[in-house]
Amino acid sequence: MENARLATTETAAFMEESEKTIDGHQDLRDDRILFFTDVYEGGWRVGYTQLRAVTPGVFNLPPVQAEAMYDPAIKALGELGK
Repeated sequence: MENARLATTETAAFMEESEKTIDGHQDLRDDRILFFTDVYEGGWRVGYTQLRAVTPGVFNLPPVQAEAMYDPAIKALGELGK
């Protein structure tokens, strides 16, 4: 994962300024990134994370998962990608 908090991190041209970072805490790991943020009323929130492949090949994108920390009934699961 590219660390969006670094000044030298590149961003995609299609991203709007408000989509370049997600408010809250980010936990960057070798195989995943965790976002901890508040839930806001009034619709969708959009945010992007850039990934960099360091070895050639075909890569699978696991489904994005979202859940409320204190309410297990609130959760979402995205689709598998390549």
